Amino acid sequence: LLKDLFVDEGTKVTKGMLLAAIDDTDYALEVKRAEGVVEAAESRLQQLVTGARPQEVQLAKAEVDQTLADMEKRKADRERAQNLYQKKYISEQEWDASRTAYDVAVAYHKKARENYALVVEGPRQEEIASARAQLNQAKSALSLARQKLTKTKVLSPLGGIVRLRKVSRGEFLKNGNPLFVIIQSHPIKLRFTLTEKDVGKVRTGQDVYLRVEAFPEKEFRGEVRTIFPSLEEKTRTLLVEALVPNLEGLLKAGFFAKVILYTGPARETVVIPITALLYE
Repeated sequence: LLKDLFVDEGTKVTKGMLLAAIDDTDYALEVKRAEGVVEAAESRLQQLVTGARPQEVQLAKAEVDQTLADMEKRKADRERAQNLYQKKYISEQEWDASRTAYDVAVAYHKKARENYALVVEGPRQEEIASARAQLNQAKSALSLARQKLTKTKVLSPLGGIVRLRKVSRGEFLKNGNPLFVIIQSHPIKLRFTLTEKDVGKVRTGQDVYLRVEAFPEKEFRGEVRTIFPSLEEKTRTLLVEALVPNLEGLLKAGFFAKVILYTGPARETVVIPITALLYE
């Protein structure tokens, strides 16, 4: 959803200028969630690396002692119930319940001893490696979420003038939707063609001069930047591209220009002012 528009057609923009903003609610929430996952993964890794605290060791030992005492009590209850069952003083159901309680107590005690051993010995290197990998994965997800959030701000990729605005505030956007057409006004590109016989006389970095009908008395100067690699088959001409400074913004995209390109070396020439000529 397009939340805000900050420019319109004809607006002069600079590189990096904010043009529009997309609703970032969902993207901001995703960043928050990813930050929480990273925080939890960091805490988990820190716990594994530093090992158990003394209080945790004491709690684990106390659980072993408690489950051992319960197991011994259940064992005594089972033996007593077995004796009573053999004498027909209790039912088979009561005898089964006593045996089941003892088996459960044994399982709890075994689990408590395993937990105590893990707390004392610390985590295995495989567990630490796994926790570190999970942290790296969480950080990558956070980086991606932040990148998506930054893309909710549409910035101008270049300096120029907004020629066309293709969207409106409140409009739903799809990936790849064009939003603006921006024309770079400085420097401006000049494209012209050379005949086949003059192809060998042009080189990159060469000066080029031009005049336009809008300013017939003014000459503009540019520099050849790109010489295209192949001729047009029909016209047998070569496309050349030059960059022309346009700080004042006088040159407009679409102007026709008369191009002057000096292809030969400079030579001495006698020049006299036109006022020195007499006509009879």
